[in-house]
This record gives sequence, structure tokens and C-alpha cells, in this order.
Amino acid sequence: MKNSFDSNMGKALLISISIIALAALIVISYMDKHELSFKEFFNSNLAFNGFDNVTMDFDFDMDGLEFDKDNPSSRFNTKLLHEEKTFEAFDRIRISATTEAIIFVHEDREDIKVVFDREVPDTNKYIIDYKANQNNQEINITSKLRLNNVFTDQTYNGSITLYVPEDYQCDILTIEKTVSELDGLVLPNHLNNLNITSNVGELKIELFQPLDQLYLKINAGNINLKTEAEVNQLELSVNTGTLRLLAQEEIQSFKASNNFGDLDFVFNKSPLDATLTSNAGDIRLDFLEPVHQLDANVNIGSLDLILPQNDESHVYSNTKLTDISSDIPVVSNRNDANIFLSVDVGSINVIRNTSH
Repeated sequence: MKNSFDSNMGKALLISISIIALAALIVISYMDKHELSFKEFFNSNLAFNGFDNVTMDFDFDMDGLEFDKDNPSSRFNTKLLHEEKTFEAFDRIRISATTEAIIFVHEDREDIKVVFDREVPDTNKYIIDYKANQNNQEINITSKLRLNNVFTDQTYNGSITLYVPEDYQCDILTIEKTVSELDGLVLPNHLNNLNITSNVGELKIELFQPLDQLYLKINAGNINLKTEAEVNQLELSVNTGTLRLLAQEEIQSFKASNNFGDLDFVFNKSPLDATLTSNAGDIRLDFLEPVHQLDANVNIGSLDLILPQNDESHVYSNTKLTDISSDIPVVSNRNDANIFLSVDVGSINVIRNTSH
């Protein structure tokens, strides 16, 4: 009886996850078809629940399953929220926000000034709970949104601007976004560790400064990363969406995972150690330098590996219902290989690119 219950619960969990992933794919497809940004999408008359920084309470019409459209936010005047606060120049900053832009400005000062600006409709049905404080030598900034029987039918802009010293040394910067569009993010000039997580969004980052650690995670959305500087530890994670990386400089340790979606990576400099996984989706890897160490695993999908002509790697492949085609030697002993490829259902293609 217990085994049957566990089996049924496992199937139910798998079905639930599949439904959530399908819904996310439909949302992304809808946005692409209508050329909507994430910010525009979430300022439309669609409502979602379950985000940590957003609470929505609506009165529903059970016949049409629609919330009360007599309360659009545009019927209210728009007002501006403004708050400033100054802190000691601590080397750790944590920002948890909804849709606000995050901006760092370097200037001649010794402390850190945090400025919050936000457009909102002038009603208590649309509430922003903003706080900035310090805790254990860390600056904590949070912005939470509560909607009470109102839907947003226009865009409300906002920003969190941090004015920091010219020589400011930031050890750890953590950014948590409910809806994220980080395109052209301006970071502190001296930063060691950067962590960015988002429920839904689009992360488009071009990295110009060396980092000890970079961690990017999105539940539903895409990550587009270009590294123009060295990174010691890089980790990318997407539950549903696409991962793209153009690595111009060396990465010491690299991990990437995607539950539903593709991984498309180009390495001008080969990482010393790379571990990649995809549950359902394709992995495409283009190396312009010989591979050091690579471990790539796909449950369902294809795995395409493009290598330079001078690469002398050996491949060990653990496959089930998979065909493998390789221009380089495939060995039967794992200890004799530096490239480990595994696909349960799909295909593996390893190609030498003579044009590299």
C-alpha cells in the first residue's frame, strides 16, 4: 500500500511540475509573439500569484473567472514615492525588489546613499512596502508590492540607486528580483561575488571586471551572459528557458543546469572544469580552444560539441537510447577520457571545426 501511495504521489508531483513548466513556456511564447518585455507583461491585465515580493488579492466573478475590471490602476492619479537613507560603506549588499531598476553610481563620498524612487497609482489598493536598513554589517534593501482588487493597466517605473565611493570595495552583492529585466546592469567597480536570482525575467549581462564568484538563477526566463573578464567560479541555472553564454576569458570552474530548455555556449577560452546538465532540451557547445575537462548530461535532447582542429581530447560516452557520432576518439574506459558525454534519449555529435 505504501509503495503504491509513494508511486502515485511521485506521478502527481511529476505531472504538477510538467504543468508549471508548460505554463511558463506558454507565457514566454506569448510574450515573444506579441513582442512584450517581462515588465510590460506584468503591467498588463494578467495576474499571477506565488511571488515572494508580490501579493495579489482579487474579487473574482465565478461565471467568467475574471477579476473586477472596474478597478484599473489608470483610473487613479500617479504619484512618486521618494526615500533616501545613508549607510556606512559596508562591503555586503542585499537587494530584494520587484520591478525596480538597480543602479550603482560612483562619486566622491565616503558612505553609501540609497535612493528609492517609484511611481505608483494614488490608492491604497496598490501598496509598496519599501525598507532599507543594516544588519550584521550588511545593507539590506527590500521592496514589496501588494495589490488589493486592482489590476495594473499601465507602466509604473521605479529605481533603487546606490551612490557609493569611487574606491568602494564590494565583497558580496546579492540581487533577488520578482520580475527581472537586468539589461546593461552597472555594477560596483570593485566586486568579488555577485549573486542574482529571479522568479521570472530576462538577464542580459556583459561582464567587464574579474569576479571570484558569479551565480545567476531564473525560474522562468532566459539568461544571456557575455564574460569579458576572468571568473573563478561561474554557475548558471534556469528552470524553464534558455541559457546562452559567450566566454571571452577563462573560467576556472563552470556549472550550468536547465530543467526545460536549451543551453548554447561559446568558449573563446576553455574552462578548466565544466559540468552541464539538461533535463529536457538541447546542449550546443562551441570550443575555440582545446577542452580541459567537460562533463555534459542530457536526459532528453541532443548534445552537439564543436572542437578546434588541434584538440586531442578523448570522449567517454554513457548512452542508452542514443546514437553517437564523433570526429575524435571514443574510449571505453572513463579514466582515459577528459570529455564525458551522456544522453538518455536523443543524439550526440562531436565535430572538429576546421575553420577555428
